[in-house]
Amino acid sequence: MVIVITPNLNYEDVIYSATARSKGIDNNPSEQQKAQIVNFANFLYEPLHNLFPHRILTKSGFRSEKLNKEIGGAKNSQHMALNGFAMDLDTSGNKYNKLLFDTIRTKLIFDQLIWEFGNDDQPEWIHVSYNKHKNRAQILRAIKTKEGTVYLNW
Repeated sequence: MVIVITPNLNYEDVIYSATARSKGIDNNPSEQQKAQIVNFANFLYEPLHNLFPHRILTKSGFRSEKLNKEIGGAKNSQHMALNGFAMDLDTSGNKYNKLLFDTIRTKLIFDQLIWEFGNDDQPEWIHVSYNKHKNRAQILRAIKTKEGTVYLNW
């Protein structure tokens, strides 16, 4: 049974993780975390779908604390839905990722928007978060260096 959060987002898309499945990690959110996910869906994801003319793919959504640790996510990652919620989004073949990034940047309220890797023409994917109580409108660019990932102000 598919559980629909909004017309364009279902629960399975949000919690799916190949790593969680292969390692037997429970990746189900608590009720409080579900509320953060629903806020994201209603106030960012659904409006984005109404504005954006191309298919949006979910690259990464919810991560339980155990899953986040397993994949080396940031200790305070918004993917864990403890304070707001984040998803990594992509378009088919990355063809419209810049347009997706610009649509979010110029037309929506968000907490954090990150141009993830890629090049000057297209990000590899986009990280975007929403926090119902406090949206910073922080825009960053992630780049890989010899020392690891560095986040630059946009």
